[in-house]
Amino acid sequence: MFDHGTGMTMRYYEYLSTTKVEMLYPQIDRTSRATGGEVGIDLTVFKATRKTDGIRPLTVHDKLTAVEEWIYAHEPVGTPDEPDVWIYGRADLLATTLTLTDESDDPGPVLFTPSAGEGTDLLMGGSSRNSSSSRAYPDMPLPPQLRSHSSPVSMSATLAALADDLEIPASSDDAGHGRVIAGLAEWIRANDGRPAEPPRTLGFRVSPPVRLGECEFLAKRLRTAKHKSRPATLATPLFVALLD
Repeated sequence: MFDHGTGMTMRYYEYLSTTKVEMLYPQIDRTSRATGGEVGIDLTVFKATRKTDGIRPLTVHDKLTAVEEWIYAHEPVGTPDEPDVWIYGRADLLATTLTLTDESDDPGPVLFTPSAGEGTDLLMGGSSRNSSSSRAYPDMPLPPQLRSHSSPVSMSATLAALADDLEIPASSDDAGHGRVIAGLAEWIRANDGRPAEPPRTLGFRVSPPVRLGECEFLAKRLRTAKHKSRPATLATPLFVALLD
């Protein structure tokens, strides 16, 4: 067992998938009402106390709290070393973003990986619009249609293309997937602290990795494969939050 730390401390979100929260919250609300159960807190009361008597409506952070409690209570939650359907962890993280170098300059995914790769390789990726750096520039022009980078198909295809650019051997079997995940995580770690000039590959502009510091995260596992007798896991975050 481990402490998930839900709602007990202030969080500084580096990444928050509002899309996942808004998608999952109505589902756990319906399930709770159908079964007469509770999600740590009674969702009916939780909603009513924020929607009546002039009290503020539910925010995405309120919904995130309920979604987290539901996941911890009802879903298999593992760790980076022992991944399950969900992965909870605390680690010193590195982050980098990809921009596709086609005519639209479509923002690619943001990638996170622990700065220490001992025992396991974890690579987390999601849409860069969910990162705090993206929200810090609300006037930044973005294409009208952003590609989703949280699905297994989209993320795997993007990372396979990047691995090809970086000459990391890939194949469609389990060993190939493990080699790509582990190879990209190692590439990010190897470029930590490099000069500010961003590396360029054939299909992407890759930002220099940034060390975020100690973070807490909860991520949905997309794939786990073996690489050199240890797990290499690709996941997409529900949130990444900096710790004090």
